[in-house]
Amino acid sequence: ATSDPVYLTIGNDFTDHAANITLNGKSIAMTDSFRSDIILNVTPEKVNQWQTLRFRFKKKVSFDDVALYQLDKSLLTADLTTLRQNTMTDVKRGSNWLQGHVTTTADRSSIFLSVPNDPGWHVKVDGRAVRTHTVFGLLMGLRTTPGRHHIAMYYLPPYLGVGLLVSALSLLLSYLYLRHQPKH
Repeated sequence: ATSDPVYLTIGNDFTDHAANITLNGKSIAMTDSFRSDIILNVTPEKVNQWQTLRFRFKKKVSFDDVALYQLDKSLLTADLTTLRQNTMTDVKRGSNWLQGHVTTTADRSSIFLSVPNDPGWHVKVDGRAVRTHTVFGLLMGLRTTPGRHHIAMYYLPPYLGVGLLVSALSLLLSYLYLRHQPKH
């Protein structure tokens, strides 16, 4: 028996009121996830209590992205204690950027950032671009060599440049079309 939390993840097929989900007869509120998976807390109120999840569908949905997870709190606490040993200092941040210093050791050369590992993030360690990896299935991590490092990162939405280029070309073509229209 454990009191560790239990989570149900469901894919974005379940949004737009495609399904009603109840837990032990109580409706679970779901908001639109904007194409992202939804994480629902389905932890029993009491240890060893049976849980009944009921799905009522309004349209066809895919169960490909449905999973049930139990969080091992003791393992998580140990992992977070380890991760906190390399805390970022001298932190400065803006709306789409973050920078600071981290000191790593030979046995703790990985850095964990509590930022989603989204493709729009660009990270530099000591002025050099580095690749990130996903930690805990969502957050950003990176590897370094032992020592003190300057971490700088900024977020640029993916395809922003392509979108700006398409918009500029559309404006230019519209201008040229309107300029060369015969006058009546």
